[in-house]
Amino acid sequence: MTTSYHRDLVVVAGIPIDNLTTSQVIERIEIFIASGQPHYVATANVNFIAMALSDPEFSDVVRMADIITPDGMPVVWAARQLGKPVQERVTGADLVPALCALAARKGYSVFFLGGATGIAEAAVANLKKLHPELNAHYYSPDFNPLLEMEHDTILEAVQAAAPDMLFVSFGAGKAEKWIRMHLHKLDVPVAMGVGATVDFLAGRVRRAPAIIQRLGLEWFFRLAMEPRRMFRRYLYDGIIFFRAITAQLAHQRQMTRQTHNEAVLDIHTETAGTIAVVALSGRLDAIGITRMQEECLPFLQNERPFLLDMSRVSFLDSSGLGALVALEKQARSHNDVLRLVAPSSVVLQTFRLARLKDYFTIYESVDELPPSTFPKRLGGMKKYVIDNETLTIHLEGRFDASVADSIKTELLTLSESSSQIQHLVLNMAKTSFIDSAGISVLIALHRILHQNGGQLEFEQLSSAVQQTFTLVKIDRYLNILSSH
Repeated sequence: MTTSYHRDLVVVAGIPIDNLTTSQVIERIEIFIASGQPHYVATANVNFIAMALSDPEFSDVVRMADIITPDGMPVVWAARQLGKPVQERVTGADLVPALCALAARKGYSVFFLGGATGIAEAAVANLKKLHPELNAHYYSPDFNPLLEMEHDTILEAVQAAAPDMLFVSFGAGKAEKWIRMHLHKLDVPVAMGVGATVDFLAGRVRRAPAIIQRLGLEWFFRLAMEPRRMFRRYLYDGIIFFRAITAQLAHQRQMTRQTHNEAVLDIHTETAGTIAVVALSGRLDAIGITRMQEECLPFLQNERPFLLDMSRVSFLDSSGLGALVALEKQARSHNDVLRLVAPSSVVLQTFRLARLKDYFTIYESVDELPPSTFPKRLGGMKKYVIDNETLTIHLEGRFDASVADSIKTELLTLSESSSQIQHLVLNMAKTSFIDSAGISVLIALHRILHQNGGQLEFEQLSSAVQQTFTLVKIDRYLNILSSH
């Protein structure tokens, strides 16, 4: 996924939200289609953000989206309270029909993937009544947990249609993770999780009247229509969202009171050895973010290593957070990361309350990272040891969709290179992140080794890996899980 345009972001409870109108989102999507490169669009409501706060993989997947719209009035209200109002609410339920109308006019093709039996078919039929010239396809696979889906069959169905836009309806969280797992294989310019939108299009679920939508009470309408299903979800999600926003807002207001007389952002760039150090001082807010981006983007675009010194930053609001997330996104598009040096206590506290502390790569000082060892976050095998019948491999960095296939190939090659190897042990003490694509590789390795009479084991799992294993209930898929 690549993004070359400037992004105006506000961070709401750890999720960066694009400040775009519906028409501007559609314009960006047309640019994505014209590029032919894969892009991912997300629509964030309260349920979406609550899920991200409790699921590290989902949170990471959402943050990597090329557009994240505010799909929910509480998100719009929260952005306003944080001092960075977004222009309007941009819902998937409005965006998808508009994109289908665009597709009919411009000759783009669309593909609806997922939904209950008959839902996608009905949605396509209704859309073609409105737009007879629309080139639309659909496929509804059997419902299974993400790690048990027939991924190859689904990919073949999508690839055969070669759509310009893919709308995935596997449910919030599952759809986005599936997109992240396979976007690089799909060759689809735009992919988007659509949730209940396909039910609205199919006519199976009634959407709130326009006046209710404008008042921001669509959630109340859905609660009245489906009280048993929606009450518990709205209550649980609302509590999580309210707590996160309240803490973020209280901290930002405290910073504002303490630093309201301080000067605007000052930027100084110098060289330490072969590494550029961009030092920030003062307030990193809506006024200063453009200057910071102008200073840093040339380094990222030219793939020149640099450090962002934040030791003298006294104020960081949701706009500043959004700018940092945008720079991180730009760095990852070059298989690199944004490196932050010695963030002040104010910055660290802001990161923590915005749920972004583990998102960035942070160093205590410039000296901590010698230029000769300037590492990228791209995951991989750093070393391996063969001891009799055991092959021990150390995995470091991110084990995600961007490297999963290459790591799988390397692991299989190593394990097959010596006939006497019966055990493959993965040391994941320094694995900073693993997603469903990485877990799928582990499941495939386990099955292959088991068929050949071997075993897959683990040792020294990092806290991030352990948390993800617990969330996906890894014992369902790997019946051998040892910690040494």
